[in-house]
Amino acid sequence: MKTLLAISLVCLAAPCVAQARDSDASLAHRLVGTWGHPQDNPGTLVERLTLNPDGTALNVFFDRRSPEESKTSVKMRWSVKRSLLTYVATATSNPDAVKVGTTFFVKVVEVTQDRLVYEPVQDHSARATGDQETWVRDEPLAISPAQAK
Repeated sequence: MKTLLAISLVCLAAPCVAQARDSDASLAHRLVGTWGHPQDNPGTLVERLTLNPDGTALNVFFDRRSPEESKTSVKMRWSVKRSLLTYVATATSNPDAVKVGTTFFVKVVEVTQDRLVYEPVQDHSARATGDQETWVRDEPLAISPAQAK
């Protein structure tokens, strides 16, 4: 009887696990591309994040007030698990801005063809901050991953 109950529980849980994996895979597929702040964003930071299908990424950002002096390129690895987008810096052109090994987490709220809404997360175990940010799909910047040192 206990064996039958255990088998039943495993059979009931398996579709939920498979569905979560499918959802994360679907979400990851929709995230592939280049994202940036909307054109009407009043902030001083200009940022473009390119997520590649092979799990690599490139983040390029700079301050509008001093674009050449502040430009930073960061190569990363990224993944999605339980709607949490995680990316880890693997190379950087400016270690004072972002150190290799730095890990970022964002809770994906919504992804459409043209828009990504997310909430920053402090660490993997923490809850999202509740402050939502929106990025829009953009064209890639003219910089190759090899330029991130």
